[in-house]
Amino acid sequence: MTVRAEPKYAMPDGSYPINTCADVTKAANLAHHSKTYSFAEVKAHVMKAKAGLGCPDSVLPDTWDESNAAATDGATRAESGMSSSFAANTPWDPDNDGDDDSTPEGDTDHSHWDEDGQPIAAAWLADGQTPPEVPGEDEVDGESNGVPGPTNVGPHQSAGYSGLNSNAPMDNLVRAIGSGFELRDTSAGPTEFFGTFSRFNQWYQVDSVWEGQFMERVLPGAFADTIAKDKANMRVLYDHGMDPAIGNKPLGPIRTLREDQEGPYFDGPFLDTDYNRDFVIPALTGRLMDGSHVGSQLGSSFRFQVEEDKWNMRPNPDRNNPNGIPERSIVKAKVFEFGPVTFPANPGASASARSLSDEWIAHLIGDTRFQAQFAERVGTKVAEMVLRSVPAETQQEIMHRSTAARQRQDALRRKARALLVIAG
Repeated sequence: MTVRAEPKYAMPDGSYPINTCADVTKAANLAHHSKTYSFAEVKAHVMKAKAGLGCPDSVLPDTWDESNAAATDGATRAESGMSSSFAANTPWDPDNDGDDDSTPEGDTDHSHWDEDGQPIAAAWLADGQTPPEVPGEDEVDGESNGVPGPTNVGPHQSAGYSGLNSNAPMDNLVRAIGSGFELRDTSAGPTEFFGTFSRFNQWYQVDSVWEGQFMERVLPGAFADTIAKDKANMRVLYDHGMDPAIGNKPLGPIRTLREDQEGPYFDGPFLDTDYNRDFVIPALTGRLMDGSHVGSQLGSSFRFQVEEDKWNMRPNPDRNNPNGIPERSIVKAKVFEFGPVTFPANPGASASARSLSDEWIAHLIGDTRFQAQFAERVGTKVAEMVLRSVPAETQQEIMHRSTAARQRQDALRRKARALLVIAG
């Protein structure tokens, strides 16, 4: 297969690719036509590319304004129910003839695909899109059916009918499950931990300002290499070191770490420390002040880097993915740390998982104590590199949402206190 080079600038799903000043003009002319992104989002992308390429102002059309996009943008976003990074599998019909030009089957008039199912490059480029790569019948999913499946043809790339590149972040991602970090009783009491931080082949939705919106699963074997190479450098931390009282302090050494049929398995002894005795162990047992127990109040989470993945950018809707949003399968991951977390997956969905990457980034951006402790753990240069990897506008949106979430929590607390006063 011929691997297409990534464009210098592109939206997260690969649309509006820009390599030259002429591409800036094309993208600007098509800024109102996106079914995935608002005019403002496309405009910001175009202006960034224009500045990066050093293009003159004359490359932008005189009529380029936001007025004729405002009326449709809100309705499109409300109907899709999607984040700004990815949208559901809606028909792409640039020539407005009523068919879906994104696939050979949908393009009934062959405006973008020829009769042999090959993309017509000139038509795709004229609409501001990169012509898709179409793999051979056994090149992707190993089946002789001519149907492309997901593939990984390089970092942040995907192949298939979509012809889109995934620009989803690969490093310093955080996932959590609603259970998985457990206590084990010994003759001395609950002095050991065990469990898992991920479950193989279980789909869950990632909905993140930084990462975008897509379905994700972890494939068996994804942790085999990191267990063999990185176990000695991994740490078991509470809330990834974000807790102001515990910080970077380890909960205990990793005695066992291996892959089982359902996912990675770990165990080890707790260190004899005040923070383990006074907080972590009681939180895991759910021990109340009256001595009763209500069960663990913590989930299990890990921070990692995706070293190899597979993407299917236009999957068919199914029970796991009713909206047909892009799907990522993690083939190989490097684990940095894992441990119990205060905010696990959604309540009642213990088998599901969710991304906590935005929360982790928000702490790294806005918590100077956490910044210092993270830099102490990984080195100043690495910490600075991590911060630089998140675009400034994304950092602003993450902090905005984080602040809004805290304000909602404060409002709920005030309402609860008011109700208690009334009840009293």
